[in-house]
Amino acid sequence: MAKSSGKIRYIGLTGYPLGKLVQLVDCSNTRIDFVMTYCKGTLNNNSLGQFVAWFQARNIAIINSGALSWGLLTEKGPPPWHPASDEIREACLAATTYCSVRDF
Repeated sequence: MAKSSGKIRYIGLTGYPLGKLVQLVDCSNTRIDFVMTYCKGTLNNNSLGQFVAWFQARNIAIINSGALSWGLLTEKGPPPWHPASDEIREACLAATTYCSVRDF
């Protein structure tokens, strides 16, 4: 109703589990224009890739927030609250250092 009356232009969903976003879009009676996900389309986690075609087929835009994995893929590194394991942190730091040294 808000969209048809011109009060809003787009309706979107955001949430961490991609499968849940698909379920919500699939069962919604309201047209969903976009979804936003965090850190799921990155060098260390491309789980978004398996859902892109599904969203595209429904003409739903995708916002890939956190392309640097909340700092994980930066020289500074992630904040202390970041959920990555020590193994992932170390691997990402090694990749960042590798790219930095080679000026990528």
